[in-house]
Amino acid sequence: MSQRLPTRTYTTPEWLHWCLDAQQVNLVDRRLGKPYTLRGLPAAVWSWFSLGYDRLRVAELVAVAQAQPQADAQQVVRSLVEQWVADGLLIEK
Repeated sequence: MSQRLPTRTYTTPEWLHWCLDAQQVNLVDRRLGKPYTLRGLPAAVWSWFSLGYDRLRVAELVAVAQAQPQADAQQVVRSLVEQWVADGLLIEK
């Protein structure tokens, strides 16, 4: 049986500004004055979250996009979210 992603809700902090470009997501942490650029799969994952998809649905989309098993896609999403939380780009509600 595959391990399911925990159902959690995330939001961007008030100090983060971001915009979706045709090929990337640009983020600026105004608190630290630090820019971030997401491209490829991380940009797609960020965009899917911005559309309101939950982690499980995003993992399903990653599995299809990367032609990989659901368990591997869940790990990819988990790793991205953990990194974004550690970087202060997302806050768990």
